[in-house]
Amino acid sequence: MDILKDYLEKKVTINEAYRIIDLNVEKNPKGIPKVLGLSNQEWTAYCFGASIVTLSKWRKKGWPKECSICGSSLDFTEYNWIIFNNKLIGTRCH
Repeated sequence: MDILKDYLEKKVTINEAYRIIDLNVEKNPKGIPKVLGLSNQEWTAYCFGASIVTLSKWRKKGWPKECSICGSSLDFTEYNWIIFNNKLIGTRCH
């Protein structure tokens, strides 16, 4: 399963996507990213509050490369960020 791909391809609605995530978290909280086809960064962002819509957009178009507040360079693979209002923010600005 790849929940973001399924959403992007309109195989599931937004409500179905959230329900699938919830059901999987309840069943087996360990290994959720793999079960849902999410990268560790996508799962972390989701846990910080990023929406399925935002994550799907980032999956398709690429993650932001700069902090939404100060514009400093960010590499999402380094986990030097948080999510606030579906925006990527460097930890120095938080």
